[in-house]
Amino acid sequence: MDGPRLRRGLFGYSRRSVRIALAERDARVLAATEREREARARVRELESRLAGAEALALELRAEAGALLEGLEAQTARRLEAEDANDRREGVNDLLRAELAAARRDFLREHARAEAALARAAAPETGPFIVLPDLEAASGNGARARDEIAHR
Repeated sequence: MDGPRLRRGLFGYSRRSVRIALAERDARVLAATEREREARARVRELESRLAGAEALALELRAEAGALLEGLEAQTARRLEAEDANDRREGVNDLLRAELAAARRDFLREHARAEAALARAAAPETGPFIVLPDLEAASGNGARARDEIAHR
């Protein structure tokens, strides 16, 4: 940047030209000093905002970590509950199957008992009418036959 052209006088540059050049230089220095001051203030502001942003980022990371841990724990609890529910359903299915088998056995034995009672109430044609039901009910068919035969 070239300065203003200084006028020459009898003994060098004229006083007025020198004063104007110095005043312009001082104005440029003051403007530069003001720009520097503004720049430093802006740097401080940006640094404080950056520190705030870093603190916020750290806080958000910690919060995100806590949320992830909570989510993982909740997912683990949900999976455990689903596993327990599946086990309960498996146990329930097993119990239902056992109950159904016991009910079938009971109904079969009940039908046999009713058939035996019906035969017993019918006029007897001989001592061996109830024998098959007694053998099945007692499980000792041979012994029951022997006792009846010895009578």
